[in-house]
Amino acid sequence: MPKTVKTLFVYGLLLTAAFFLGKICFEYVWPPYFGTAVNKTNEANKDFVYLIEEIKEQAKLATVEYSGPVIIKFNDQTNLELFKLPIPVPGTKREYVAVGRGKVVAGIDVEQISITNTAGDSVIVQTPKPQILYKMIENDSWEILVNNSFFRKMTIEEIHVLESEALTDYAKQAEQSGILDTADKKAKDVIRQVLKKSGVNDIQFQ
Repeated sequence: MPKTVKTLFVYGLLLTAAFFLGKICFEYVWPPYFGTAVNKTNEANKDFVYLIEEIKEQAKLATVEYSGPVIIKFNDQTNLELFKLPIPVPGTKREYVAVGRGKVVAGIDVEQISITNTAGDSVIVQTPKPQILYKMIENDSWEILVNNSFFRKMTIEEIHVLESEALTDYAKQAEQSGILDTADKKAKDVIRQVLKKSGVNDIQFQ
């Protein structure tokens, strides 16, 4: 076979091989299906993490506030015991009455929210019990209505103790009003809304 013919034959084989190689590269996806499935799984996991973070952010705002007057009513007197009977010592009676503005806020600890995707668009949500997040007396809201004493003046330390006890009693009053149940319902409503917007229809709370 002449040299020119051989050369043309070799070129023809190379062109044919290049054609089929190019066809394979364009028609087949690389990496194969396994790699693509892993990427989709990773994306789904990221979306689920973002969803949980959004739920926590929204639930953090789902608090319930109880506010109103906090009242201090205090009186005492020094007594001497005479024949097992209390005898008031003149000039030792004290009376203190004050009113302040209190605030109690209830909610849930969002870091304890747990969401399990059971199947399809079904999830189980575990939420912690609601609690008092904080309680406070508004700054400079105390108004002293009565402060009667003669020999025994009320000290700053005694007044602070009375204010603290009054705030504790006020928080108990807030709990008795149902603030914790309201906070629990509000948090679950917010979580339910976020999940439904993301396409979850079957939501169970535990």
